Amino acid sequence: MHFNCNRHAARGYRAPLILLLVWIDAGCGAGGGQDDSTDLQLTADPGVHQRTSYAVAQERYRWIDRHQYKSDNGFVHAFGYGDFNADGKEDALVFSGQFLSLEPNPASLTLDIDGVATDGASVFSEVMPGGIHPRKLLVGDLNRDGDDDAVLIDHGFDQDPFPGAPVVYMLSDGAGQLTTLADDTLTGFHHAGALGDYDHDGDLDLFLASSPWQDRAHVLLENNGSGVMTATSQLVGEHWQTNIWASEFLDLDSDGYLDLLIGGSNDDSTTKILWGSSTGSYGRDFLNLGFNEYDTYDFDAEDVDGDGDRDLLVTLADLPTSQTFLRLLVNEGGRTFSDQTDNRFDTPVHSGFWIDFSFLQDVDDDNDLDILADDWGNRLSWLNEDGVFQKQPIASE
Repeated sequence: MHFNCNRHAARGYRAPLILLLVWIDAGCGAGGGQDDSTDLQLTADPGVHQRTSYAVAQERYRWIDRHQYKSDNGFVHAFGYGDFNADGKEDALVFSGQFLSLEPNPASLTLDIDGVATDGASVFSEVMPGGIHPRKLLVGDLNRDGDDDAVLIDHGFDQDPFPGAPVVYMLSDGAGQLTTLADDTLTGFHHAGALGDYDHDGDLDLFLASSPWQDRAHVLLENNGSGVMTATSQLVGEHWQTNIWASEFLDLDSDGYLDLLIGGSNDDSTTKILWGSSTGSYGRDFLNLGFNEYDTYDFDAEDVDGDGDRDLLVTLADLPTSQTFLRLLVNEGGRTFSDQTDNRFDTPVHSGFWIDFSFLQDVDDDNDLDILADDWGNRLSWLNEDGVFQKQPIASE
């Protein structure tokens, strides 16, 4: 399957080994709807991909059993790694939750996970923050003091009337402490978010996926440089009326502008790349990747085939069967991708508790990218053997 997009044409095709071409709709083009965004007239920046929460997570991730922090009737989705007390050592911040609970569950901060591994509760200058149903933790320097901050994405109580939860910022004070700030004005049923310098002013801005079915819009917020976020009107077109389960800022076409990737539930939305540009808005130019039959849970973008551009790994979930499906879209240049999943996996399917996040990393130190994931506290990997990802027996560590 190929995906190709520009402003005027939208085509995709599936190419089996016998080279029979079957054309399908790739659904890309210019979006309609209200457009009151501001044309920012940005200059291309080849380093902008590194100013994202994705780049931070990719650089710092290592597998640990994060589920050790959950209670008996709990779960862990939101976690991140960073130097939260400014001592030069990596820490792990984990938010767990209780199923169908209205009580916040306190976070767990472990300092120096590669060393003595001590409790980091004292890093928070006030009470330890918590969440109701935490979904994702974003790490990055929000206030430009050189220390790591974090943003908690939480959707709150997972049952009608779905009251939602606020966005929680954890900001460094320059002295090894974190201050917690909850923005109640952004309360919503949040599944996804991403940090990235969309406006090229040097700080990290926030895309927040909310709950349009409750009249709580998805929003792109601009950082004033101190970690204070203000809503913008840079989301245009008709992409924002459905659920979004996954999002990332990535520069997939290497043009020096951040692209915004979104993916949702299988009943009402599709997975899309919203191409970034000098305008600083998202929704005019896009590539529809489809995957309508599954929920989209994660995006990863690394150079899998060694040709210098970023390929795309999409993690999909089929909740009724508790199966995960990986899809590898190889970047062919010119905003074109070919689906090479069938040729590059012995099996792209995993049966078990669904995978929240996958990571493309060199697991076996052989200088190629493997896939590493977590299945409810079990280490799951696909090792890259001569260009084919081979699923390994699940391991507990």
